[in-house]
Parts: sequence; C-alpha cells; structure tokens
Amino acid sequence: SAPGMLLFRSATLGYRDVLADRPTTDYGGIRPGCWINTIPAGGLVLMPDATTGCKCSYLNKATIALQPRGAWPPAIHPDGGVFGQSGTVTIQSPASTPGAKIRYTLDGWKPAGRN
Repeated sequence: SAPGMLLFRSATLGYRDVLADRPTTDYGGIRPGCWINTIPAGGLVLMPDATTGCKCSYLNKATIALQPRGAWPPAIHPDGGVFGQSGTVTIQSPASTPGAKIRYTLDGWKPAGRN
C-alpha cells in the first residue's frame, strides 16, 4: 500500500491512490467480505478470508497479500488523441513516487539512460 491508498469494497477490491492523479482501479477475482477485512499494513494490502456466513454471489474463499510493483506511470496531459494544432504536453511524476526520473523518446524506441 501507499501513504495515500484508499481501499474499499466495490464489485471487487477497489483502490485509489488519493495522492496521485489516477482513477479508481479494481483488483478483480476477489471481493472483500461483508465486514471491513482489507488491511493496509507495512506496505502491503492484507485481506484475510471473510466468506463465513456471507451470502454474496461473488465469493472466492481466499486470503491474499498484495505488494506494490514499481511506481505509478507518469500523468500525461492532455490525453492522447489527434490534434489540429500544436500545443503543450505536460508529463508529471506521481506524488506517491517522489524523486522518480521520467525518460522519454520522440522516435518510439524504448528510452535509455541518456534520454
């Protein structure tokens, strides 16, 4: 989990980093129980099984632990599209990833250490 992570029961496990410019994301395949059982602790998201006595139709008996994988991608504004005139593009590192380096190319190749 991250310092600004908001976890909630959605159709699945829903989460949002309130410090980053990102929409709500759902982690499919699991659903928090009918009581609050999703615990952010020590950088992980822990979700013990909470299906006992639950009558929901979307049950998967499981205890899971999720750990972060890398940094959020940068926010790019405006979103992609076709534009009839030149404009300004901003690339912003997420607030949840302080000190991150943003590297890019203009030719479609994977960025290297020098660009």
